[in-house]
Amino acid sequence: MNKSNLIPVLKSFSKDEIKEFEKFLNSPFFGCAKFVLKFYKVLIKYYPVFNEDDIKKEKYSELYIKIRNTMTL
Repeated sequence: MNKSNLIPVLKSFSKDEIKEFEKFLNSPFFGCAKFVLKFYKVLIKYYPVFNEDDIKKEKYSELYIKIRNTMTL
């Protein structure tokens, strides 16, 4: 997670933006994959701090494997 831009972007969101982003991910119009929403829900539990010691790759390995390549974009 250290090299990902995802955490800094999520940290920059306000509480309202976090809610709106989840709606965006959940929208059938944009067609996000289900694992993206699941991964988001795992990460957002740690909002706004996102302490990397709490977010362990091993703990969420199944989701991490599916999204690993997406996060490198």
